[in-house]
Amino acid sequence: MIKVVYLIRKTSGGMQTHINGLLSELDRSKYEPFVISPKTPKLFSFLEEAGVAYYEIDMADSISPKADFVTARLVAKQLRKFRPQILHIHGNKAAMVGWLATHLWPVRRVITTVHNFPSNLDPSSKRYAITKQTNRIVFNGAKRLIAVSTELKRYLEKDIGINTRKITVIPNGIDIGKWKAYKDTGRLDAGESLGLPDDAILMGAVGRLVPFKGHKVLLKSMQQVVANHPNVYLLIMGDGPLREKLGEQAEALGISRNVRFLGFVNEPGRYMAELDLFVLPSINEPFGIVLLEAMATGLPIVSTRAGGVLDIVEDGVTGLLAEPGDEKSLAGAIEKVLDDKKLRKSLAQNGQKLVRDNFTIKAMADKTFGVYESLLG
Repeated sequence: MIKVVYLIRKTSGGMQTHINGLLSELDRSKYEPFVISPKTPKLFSFLEEAGVAYYEIDMADSISPKADFVTARLVAKQLRKFRPQILHIHGNKAAMVGWLATHLWPVRRVITTVHNFPSNLDPSSKRYAITKQTNRIVFNGAKRLIAVSTELKRYLEKDIGINTRKITVIPNGIDIGKWKAYKDTGRLDAGESLGLPDDAILMGAVGRLVPFKGHKVLLKSMQQVVANHPNVYLLIMGDGPLREKLGEQAEALGISRNVRFLGFVNEPGRYMAELDLFVLPSINEPFGIVLLEAMATGLPIVSTRAGGVLDIVEDGVTGLLAEPGDEKSLAGAIEKVLDDKKLRKSLAQNGQKLVRDNFTIKAMADKTFGVYESLLG
């Protein structure tokens, strides 16, 4: 039996979907998994149902040398007890802790999956230079890096300085049946519950309310969209530090009547099933798994040309693309889809086929297990 330890930072969203899918597809007659993670109720519930053993640790969100060393000692203790053939790390902070832990208890085969850009700092800052050097040391400590998009691979090569032969691109995958089922099992009547008119056209965005997700630009674009399409309503699903400022921005732009902030939504698919259009306005995006979820639900897509999005969206075929940070470009793409019923149908059908053919959980998992096999030799 091959023992695999999964070291994970506190996670939600796309990373948690990725990990759940990976463990669901793992051949338990061949591999014995063990998860080390900060307290994450949704993940722990899944692990208990799947019969996967886990160990809860504290892990600081930001770099904290003293706290990180304490966490690394706990991880090393678990590695010593479990004695895995493979340590598979998820998340940049977990990579730091794992790197420290393997200096206390070595593991021959370390794999790190990079889900996000290692740093969103200003490249001209001193802190960026330190972070970049730290990431280079930590990532080079792994035998193999898995990047979830070609843009992340490029970043690791060009910005961090990782040898290209060490990096494998394996895109995220989703359970297409789960998302299609939201569309097939009936409507939530969100429009009625939100007090929207019967002729409301629903547009949606899902993501944390943080700067790089581009919600400020989306609200600016809505000003133009609403001026020409007063029956369009934007449902924003997600929470974060910009929540209050975005609400104030909507008021200042005079579009608060057409925008609904739903906060964190446990099952966004229930709302997405009612949308007429899905929008991803990111300034920078490591992958964009939410696009796959929207496509699987059968929605036409408008997105920015941000990072990993280009691995998913072919402009005019599986979605329309706008320039990151450009509200006029984004508004133009949105209005083009709203005004063309034939285009909406074509984008939705092509997107659903794309996910079905290329972005399933099984495809992602099989490629990952192929990396395991190559390291085991």
